[in-house]
Amino acid sequence: MLVELGVQSVEILGDSMLVLKQIAGEYKCLNPSLAVYLVAARNLLTEFREATWEHIPREENFAANELAQVASGIQMPEDCVQRIIKIGRKSLPSVLTRGMEIEVNSALIAKDDWREPIMAYLQYPTLPSEKRVRIMATNYLMWNQDLVQKVRMRYY
Repeated sequence: MLVELGVQSVEILGDSMLVLKQIAGEYKCLNPSLAVYLVAARNLLTEFREATWEHIPREENFAANELAQVASGIQMPEDCVQRIIKIGRKSLPSVLTRGMEIEVNSALIAKDDWREPIMAYLQYPTLPSEKRVRIMATNYLMWNQDLVQKVRMRYY
């Protein structure tokens, strides 16, 4: 569309440093299915007299990232060229503030306590951990430095 409008200069904002460096030619694209898009992007850039790009961290690009996530999950029929999507927010208070009763039993944790690896993972999820610990941790949460088991409730 920019080419048809006669735009001569374009500024590209992206939250993927890897993609920006691939477009700039600093990095190679090793994925054959993505290489097609890289070639298309580079060809499109030749249509402009000037092109600049800037990296925007994902945390500063939240709205665009969320919109891209929504759009990537929508399937459209072949004969459909556009589709209106309504996006709304469902506001529900946190489970911890809904007035639900939660019983917490707390005790000092010994080094050989089975809860220790789960608590460590929940507090520091970026540190290396065993797969079984990561799976078990999905059933718990940390609340006020205590390990609390999640309970799935059914509402009828």
